[in-house]
Amino acid sequence: MSDLTLYQALDVIDNLVLESETRTEVLPFDQAVGRILAEDLYWDRAHPPYNRAAMDGYAFPQNPVKGSKWVIVGTSRAGKRFEGEVKSGQCVKIATGALVPDACTTVVPWEKTAFSEKEVTINQEVKPGANIHLKGSDLQKGEMAVKKGTCLTEGHVALLSTIGAHKLRVQKPVRLALLSTGSELVAIDQKPGTEQVRASNFYTLKTLIARNRKVELVAAEFLEDDFEALERWFASVENAVDCFLVTGGVGTSDYDLVPELSEKRGFKTLLHGLAIKPGHPLFLSRKGDRVVLGLPGNPVSAVACYTMFATRLIRKLQKISNQPFASFEAGEDLVNGGKRLLMRPVRMNGKYVYPARWNGSGDVSALAHIDGFALIEPRSQINKGCLAECIAMGLE
Repeated sequence: MSDLTLYQALDVIDNLVLESETRTEVLPFDQAVGRILAEDLYWDRAHPPYNRAAMDGYAFPQNPVKGSKWVIVGTSRAGKRFEGEVKSGQCVKIATGALVPDACTTVVPWEKTAFSEKEVTINQEVKPGANIHLKGSDLQKGEMAVKKGTCLTEGHVALLSTIGAHKLRVQKPVRLALLSTGSELVAIDQKPGTEQVRASNFYTLKTLIARNRKVELVAAEFLEDDFEALERWFASVENAVDCFLVTGGVGTSDYDLVPELSEKRGFKTLLHGLAIKPGHPLFLSRKGDRVVLGLPGNPVSAVACYTMFATRLIRKLQKISNQPFASFEAGEDLVNGGKRLLMRPVRMNGKYVYPARWNGSGDVSALAHIDGFALIEPRSQINKGCLAECIAMGLE
């Protein structure tokens, strides 16, 4: 293995040149959250589409002065405009969101008035044009609403429904096959023997993948360290996937078979081995636009490398930009006494991070107390109060 730095490995992923056309499909807008928009969307009309009252109160045809009295001639409420004429000395009772009559130029909130059923008196000075949200003051018809390549969130739903975008063309998800390797692995509902363990990586990664709507899990299995069995499985699913995600089998022992299998299947190795902890044996290969990403077999290493590299690779396969690291203030000293960059498990609390309890890469119980990972350079520390670059566990 030739150890690359973390940032060199990220560059390898970022610089992948993808040649295949983007696969797309059409979905109802409320089923598209988490997916990547494959078309530009535009405002179908001005917003707001009419002069809209910004306050409950009264609409006046000219600026009312303090002490003036006005006759109420009608009411305008949201969806039910006042249809009559508003003359000098008259006003219209109006609700927030209602259409302001054409003749009216100012809305005065009711708390700045004294009013009866038929008449209003102005109690305070009023700024001309106040409390009217003018037609088109936010956006004009034809302006960009959502750009192609945007990852749609719940926050986009209001916008999409406002512009009538009830069906959307989005990218199809990355087709992913998950494989955990190891002759020691048994299913969650089996009692492990003395030298066996339940396949925790397999179930953890399935859970992380399931919450990422940019991914479709098309195959998932855990198998013994048997070359022929692994090759049969690879061959059976290869044409249906964009990415193989493998845990275990990527080190340098006689039973770490994934690099050899990848090469035999025609994949070219892009990286194998990083100067990081946890995650030293990370493996990446490609054949055309199809990739194999091999994660270490230790539980904390597998989750750390999924968070750092798999999510980035998935975004690359979707041809969208990466999520930047986030900066948090160290609530305690974060120490790295080793010779490799440390992805230190941390707990996140507001703007602060704290070192999580952690007894090494194989400490599966630590995962229940980890929110993310802080990056600490070799033989250095981030002092309490200083900023640390961090990534949240399972970032999408």
